[in-house]
Amino acid sequence: MGVSRTELFEFLNNLSAGLDEKYTLVALGGTALTLHGIKNETDDIDFIVDKGDRSSFKQKCDAIVRGLVDAFDEGMAFVTPVPPDYVAKSTYQRSFPNIELYAMDPVDIVITKMSRGNEKDKQDSITAINTRNISADDITRRSKMYHVDEPMHNRLDKLFRELWSVPYGE
Repeated sequence: MGVSRTELFEFLNNLSAGLDEKYTLVALGGTALTLHGIKNETDDIDFIVDKGDRSSFKQKCDAIVRGLVDAFDEGMAFVTPVPPDYVAKSTYQRSFPNIELYAMDPVDIVITKMSRGNEKDKQDSITAINTRNISADDITRRSKMYHVDEPMHNRLDKLFRELWSVPYGE
């Protein structure tokens, strides 16, 4: 069973009431796609804790929904460092008493999902690309702000050839 946008907001409202400090959260992955309306629901809840104590935040989340929330350090999307302007490029979603919620930009979502590269991430990336009319140029330009290692380059290249019949980076 997935988590809808409405359920995510309910969770954050409940969570916010029990927080002792203010947090800035940037949703990423399927969570961000759900907030953007690109997906109906997410399998889990993923945030970058941009402001606030990540460890304390994670403990509070686990007290409500154990194992459903992943909280990543500021500047990290899963294992991928994100560009310094990722919050500025993110879309403000909503405020709760102790939470400011943003959703990662769809181009950044595609790049970070392709850094992991499993089939579900690829399909989510294709859905975001098609829904938001993201171009190969959009991804190429933004990916210059990331460290694109050889495996990630190869995944992006395969995606580009499949969607646009061009190699990645050209």
